[in-house]
Amino acid sequence: GAALGLIIAIFSGVGASGLGLYVGGICGALITLTLLFVLNRKSGFQPERLLLTGVALTALMDGVQSFILAGGDPRSYQVLAWLSGSTYYVNSDSLYFIVIAAIVLSCVVLACARWLDILPLGTNEAMSIGINVQRVRFLLLSLVAVLTVVATLVVGPLSFVGLMAPHIARIAGFNHARSHMLAAGTVGMMLMLVSDWL
Repeated sequence: GAALGLIIAIFSGVGASGLGLYVGGICGALITLTLLFVLNRKSGFQPERLLLTGVALTALMDGVQSFILAGGDPRSYQVLAWLSGSTYYVNSDSLYFIVIAAIVLSCVVLACARWLDILPLGTNEAMSIGINVQRVRFLLLSLVAVLTVVATLVVGPLSFVGLMAPHIARIAGFNHARSHMLAAGTVGMMLMLVSDWL
């Protein structure tokens, strides 16, 4: 969603400035998140259905994105550079933005660690101890979306970090939610830095 919003911002002229690109990316991500919520509200935001809906939305947006980029417009090179993912375009302004956003949002996510420890036990178990599962899943999904958009807008869609870092942290023995999130963040940061350096 952020990628499609960014493409629309660049091709419409709104993305002439860095702020315009961020606004386009955030709008695209918000529209995608709203679609995800609307399509999964009745199921109570079950993880399996969320994943399938996410895959379907990604396939749809990738098709639209490929159609736009196939036109051969010179502006598509800017989009392709961003889609390849790199820290090349990071400057001090975007650095301050992402550091502040990461600290604030990480503190909020760490405050949700108890929910993340309980939810894998199952819906019935979580409800039996007084957790409103649907509301909690909604809040966690919103936080994940915001964190993903913040990172994606600055360096591009680097999904390999998000796919590998949590698993490496889990294999390293960080099983509780709070320690797992901190370890995954650290591993992701190191993966990004080493990959970019190489």
